Amino acid sequence: MDEEDQDPAVAIELEISSAEQEEPANVDPLGPSGEEGPDLSFLGDDSEDEDANDDRGSEDLDIGHGEGVLDVLRDIQRRGAPGDEEGFQVANAPDAHAHDDFFPAFEDRSSPHGDEANDAEPVDEGEDELPGTADDGGAEGIGDGSESTLDEASLPAIDADGAGEFELHDLLEELGFGGDEPWEVVPHLSTAVALSSVVCRDGFIVGAGSAVVVIERAALVPRVRAIPEEASSCVWLDGSVVLATRVGAELIEASSVGATTVLLEHYGVTSLAYASGQLWVLAGTMLGRLEVATAAYRAVREDVLALSAAHGTVFIASVARRGSLERLRGHDGDFEPIDVDEAARSFIQRGATIAACTASSLVIVNAGRGLLVDVDGRSSALPVDGILAATYRGQGSLSRALLLASHAGRLELHSIPASGEPGVASDIPLDAAPGSYGLAWDASRELLLVAGPHGLAALRPRLRH
Repeated sequence: MDEEDQDPAVAIELEISSAEQEEPANVDPLGPSGEEGPDLSFLGDDSEDEDANDDRGSEDLDIGHGEGVLDVLRDIQRRGAPGDEEGFQVANAPDAHAHDDFFPAFEDRSSPHGDEANDAEPVDEGEDELPGTADDGGAEGIGDGSESTLDEASLPAIDADGAGEFELHDLLEELGFGGDEPWEVVPHLSTAVALSSVVCRDGFIVGAGSAVVVIERAALVPRVRAIPEEASSCVWLDGSVVLATRVGAELIEASSVGATTVLLEHYGVTSLAYASGQLWVLAGTMLGRLEVATAAYRAVREDVLALSAAHGTVFIASVARRGSLERLRGHDGDFEPIDVDEAARSFIQRGATIAACTASSLVIVNAGRGLLVDVDGRSSALPVDGILAATYRGQGSLSRALLLASHAGRLELHSIPASGEPGVASDIPLDAAPGSYGLAWDASRELLLVAGPHGLAALRPRLRH
């Protein structure tokens, strides 16, 4: 068979077969080192695609007219883009820097078709010209220029304190809706029974004197209970009232009409305090613990002049160390002295009593004069004469000492900040009378309770409209 008559397909197959049988003459099967390399047959044979990702010929790619990409860019640089008579310049042109990478850049030119300039009409500057300010001169506001000034004295001082806090009472006072003056009596929570002490705890109000007055949580009227012996002090113990009487410490159930029960028969009980689940009894100068459930009593000290407790902390004033204040420690049940200054020590030596306290400060009173004593021992004189009773309103740095004082036959209330600075004096609609007084603040109702010979008076700041 002649080569011309041979089938073309058969000829191509024979040519491929002969090419596969030929081996390059200069190929060493063991490699340059004479050793056979690792078997990589499991990776497959990519000999057919070994040039698939090779970009060495990318400059000669056909983009439609047999020209490469760089040829097209050179042509655009030379003749300009279609429809653009002026053309544009290509930075880093290949002709100028053939060895650099190509980064096209475009100059930021202003558009020849921008908005027309706004030729506003000039503003007449006459006698009514507003004063120069940093804002718009009041062109869109009021026309007297007062927007550039602020009279802070005409605004209510409702800013928060340095700690970023404020009380609702203070805010209402500064807005004119209430305050320390004047106060008004809440008639339905007041009684005419002579009392000498009052306490507030967990929303309950308890007063004691010639009778016991109990205002339960959320109640609108008080309940009055008669007692055989007049009480000088009282505490509230979850449904029961413990009274300090001439007989000793007596207990009465607030919800029943039964007789009182004598827990401790001891003459001269003057003060009671309840803190951390313990009842403390002061009789003369003897301080003791009283277990209410079993009526077990244990004397602790015999040099105590005054007793008070608040927020789980018990304070006593004693004649030890030439007159000192002491605080009950929680971890061992013993008292630790507070290193007070000379003014407080002199007050205690003259027989001062603890009129009110919080966990961080106390009010001690002697002969109508008072001192505000901090737990670190510093004291400051209270600018009030004729102090009859005291209590605290609020807690921490926002707390205020409320002092009940007698002045010109009337009762007045003084609100003293925790810093000891002069506060605000307010008249209350009560006449001063000889006898013992008690003062308490009910945080749940925002009411001040005044107990005295006139009875129990519930006061609140009068709303002003």
